[in-house]
Amino acid sequence: EESVPKTAVPVEFYFSEHEEFYVQFLEEKELTIQKNSEKQQGLFFLQHQNEQFSCGTRIKIPKNELNDYADTAGKHAHKTAKVYIGINNPLLKQGFHLIDTPGFNCVNPFHDYLTYKECLQADCIVFAADARKPDSATELNFLREITAKGRVISLIGILTNADRLNRQENIAKSLERAQTMFREIAAQNSQIEFLGLYALNPRELMDHFCRRKHLSKEQHAAWEQFLSSVEKAVKNSGNVRDYQQKIHTNAQNLLTKIQNFADSEHKGNIISYPANLTNILTNHKEALLLALEKYRNQALQLTQSVEKDIENWQKNQEQALEAFEQEFITALQLKAHEFADMLGPGIAKNDKWKEFDQNIAKQTAGEKVKFFIEKQEEQLAQWEEKIKIFHKNMHILSNECLETISLTVNSMGSTSIENTTLNNILVQGNLKMKQLSLFIAGASSGFILSASFFNLMTVGSIALAFLGDPISISGLLLTGIGAVTLHFQGDLQKHKTIILRRKQKKIEEWAKKVRLALTEAIQEKQTELYEQYRQVIQQSFLPSFELLFSEAVHIHWYLEFIRQLQKNETAEYEKTRQLTENTKKFLAEKPL
Repeated sequence: EESVPKTAVPVEFYFSEHEEFYVQFLEEKELTIQKNSEKQQGLFFLQHQNEQFSCGTRIKIPKNELNDYADTAGKHAHKTAKVYIGINNPLLKQGFHLIDTPGFNCVNPFHDYLTYKECLQADCIVFAADARKPDSATELNFLREITAKGRVISLIGILTNADRLNRQENIAKSLERAQTMFREIAAQNSQIEFLGLYALNPRELMDHFCRRKHLSKEQHAAWEQFLSSVEKAVKNSGNVRDYQQKIHTNAQNLLTKIQNFADSEHKGNIISYPANLTNILTNHKEALLLALEKYRNQALQLTQSVEKDIENWQKNQEQALEAFEQEFITALQLKAHEFADMLGPGIAKNDKWKEFDQNIAKQTAGEKVKFFIEKQEEQLAQWEEKIKIFHKNMHILSNECLETISLTVNSMGSTSIENTTLNNILVQGNLKMKQLSLFIAGASSGFILSASFFNLMTVGSIALAFLGDPISISGLLLTGIGAVTLHFQGDLQKHKTIILRRKQKKIEEWAKKVRLALTEAIQEKQTELYEQYRQVIQQSFLPSFELLFSEAVHIHWYLEFIRQLQKNETAEYEKTRQLTENTKKFLAEKPL
């Protein structure tokens, strides 16, 4: 089904002696990103909200349920982050994993997010480009992002749909355009190796492998060349290590060098470090701590400003509600007086007031409510721009946190210890920034208020306040009063006063009911607003700030370790050996 998107989530194939199938569910923050992106596309359905599952958990499933999680039409696909399939295959037994991702730039924008997240962790990317538009801006920007921020070192291109080119198009020109795009990406990063571009026909290949049909000479040659590139990419994958393993390896190499030196010299003192090493580490740590305090204060100032802004808004809302209630009562009282004057002697009859209770009163009240809501919705609309500015400021702080790590590492110089530079011992800031790029990318999609935020009338309690005849007076007919009596102006005025007083009481009760409904609607919007700001802080700033804090902790540990070594320079050989062994054990048991 080559023209129909089928893959909803990344599917990873790995070697296993026996077939096994697992599903990883989305994290809570990923569900928020998914919900916001799908709402904007009109793809979010109510039944999603009622399903119960544990976010971030991994469960084993039977083979016959795979499509429920991996297929775009699967009933559980919307809550799935990834599917794992273990199979007994000699190719996978060599040690590499093969991941199939959702199609890029498809209908559901959350599929792009999952693909982006998976590609950040890939050693090699096999990128399929459409021969009809092989170098579109979308594809080019995606490849730039992935190769700049991910760990990929090998890139292979596939050109599909060549058989769908019209007469004005040419496969050679299409290949040339795609070649230019892939080479540009490789040229931008010295670590990226472009291994080749191949025009492959998926339908012909499927017929060959699944139905044993003969491959054309051109397809056979292209397929063999593609496999050679994959083989080369697999061999290259051994050069890639994630940053956690890099920290451990560097630390263990340092300890091994120390122990080997002590062993070779048969002395009780440990290697002497350069005199300025402690100062360099101390300055680096202090710079990080100063940055932590600086960005913490800046973030605190931004949030305090937001809190004050919201508090002022709440006060204004309360004042506006108070004024609304008084205007509501005054307007209806005036209408009631006018209507009573118009009724004249018929003022005491129930049926005479039906027109006022069912039409005039509700129309007047509706106009007042509508005018109030329009004013409030004008204020609500201003919050979208405020959140954008807040998100931009938090995003700037986040980037500054990441830049601080890189700048402080690069500014320390290149003090060497037996050909191992200080930069190789310390945690590398640029690798950390690549690890964090997923959070930064995900944060930018979730902070535009939905259209329902600006519409107070979506709250049902406001409409309920208008049901029935809220200000009708039961038993309004003044029994015991003869028709003749009402001809006397004094009696008529007296009864008019009594009736209007009862109406006023009903109007005041109705005003409180409508005010309460409006208050609930505004409070609901305030709750949504707080949640939006919380998400901005949690997704756009906290990961970077925590990363900066983590860097400071790592440097502190290295500094304390080196200081301890310097104190033990005169220790005997066995103590030195024991110290390094204990440290290696610590690294093995407590990953950094």
